Amino acid sequence: MKQTLLLFLFIISAYQCYSQSKIEEKNRKYFIGGSYGMGTARWYSNFNSSLYDTSGNIIQSGDIKLKAQNPCRLMNFEVIGPISNSLRIGLGVAFEDYYLNKILIQSKGSDKYMLFEETFTVNKVFIQAEFPINMRQNNLWSLGANTHLGYFSYNGLKRYNFFGTKLGNRFLVSLALMADYKVFDKTYIFIMPNVEYKFFKTSPKELPTEINHNIINYSISAGIRMNLYIR
Repeated sequence: MKQTLLLFLFIISAYQCYSQSKIEEKNRKYFIGGSYGMGTARWYSNFNSSLYDTSGNIIQSGDIKLKAQNPCRLMNFEVIGPISNSLRIGLGVAFEDYYLNKILIQSKGSDKYMLFEETFTVNKVFIQAEFPINMRQNNLWSLGANTHLGYFSYNGLKRYNFFGTKLGNRFLVSLALMADYKVFDKTYIFIMPNVEYKFFKTSPKELPTEINHNIINYSISAGIRMNLYIR
């Protein structure tokens, strides 16, 4: 995945050099920025394994289906620039803190809640594309659609097997609305409501143990962007 990101960055850089003469002056915005946000994550997971407490004792085993919901906090850092008059491409990294306190174990006729305190951090790397809707230079505000595609890792788990014992297959995709407002020359503040889907599946090396996580995040972030373009 890292090699793919590097190749993508090289291709986009080459294309930017080729297309500079075709991008109108008003659309030459090369942003670097950061944001902070809060949200909710909903989990839909399957365990063909065992759930452990923080002391390593089995609390549930077998073919387990579970649901959970938890608050999360996130920080996002990005670089993005135009490759045409209607498209910006860039890269980003983000860090999300999760706070689980209970899970719902689903079984035939006897669903039950279980205390399950867990905190950890998800580390994301992604390619992003932004489609500005209103790009007129004389406007103080603009709108756009933003999408991410990337992968994630994690750290800080108390239960070693909640994501298995090895890094498995994982990816993320998101769709957001970007609204920014120019407060100073080359300085913009923005707000971004976002929906993101994360998928995780344990490595084939761990069979017959198999863990799947489907996580849907709903969040809203606010931040600041700086336009690095100099005429």
